[in-house]
Amino acid sequence: MASKYTSYKILIQELPFQTTGKKLEGINKFFNSFKYRNEITDYWKCLYEFLIDEFGDCDDFAISKYFSLIKLNFDKRKLKLAYAQILIKGKKEGHMVLLYKHSEKLTIILDNYDKKIHRLDNRKNLEIIFTFDDENIYFRESTYPNNLSKWSDLKRRTRETPDKYLIDKNNDVITRSKQNRQDNEYKEDNSPK
Repeated sequence: MASKYTSYKILIQELPFQTTGKKLEGINKFFNSFKYRNEITDYWKCLYEFLIDEFGDCDDFAISKYFSLIKLNFDKRKLKLAYAQILIKGKKEGHMVLLYKHSEKLTIILDNYDKKIHRLDNRKNLEIIFTFDDENIYFRESTYPNNLSKWSDLKRRTRETPDKYLIDKNNDVITRSKQNRQDNEYKEDNSPK
């Protein structure tokens, strides 16, 4: 059985020839096949860490989809990560999703909780608090420089990757450096977020 890393490499080679909708569906479906695990500490995995672990929480899903769509030459200005409140069983919880602004009137949401792609305006159980991208944070009607320390750390690790990972001749991941990750703990949670 191929690793998720190997399957991802194949997917990234096949998707450039597909329509925008097929690319969105392909990336969303691929990552939504990973296991959800609720974090005890809030560590944002880079794409390759998520591919190797094959599990994570909502921010890991959203971030991996973001960087994957950029690899597929999506316009960065149309992609936003969104911190939101999601209503689950009558309780609001923090959640992260990826937004794709297809047009002025249509924003698409890629989520690991509701695994299908939907229009943002059809997700009544989701309240966007703020969005951000590589350069800015968007809160209400204001724009601020993105100086989130987690984002800076994530970008640094993304630049270092895949050099930090040992890969065999078949491009299958053998092992990874656990530097900076030893204190990151997870607890199993079967409910998606």
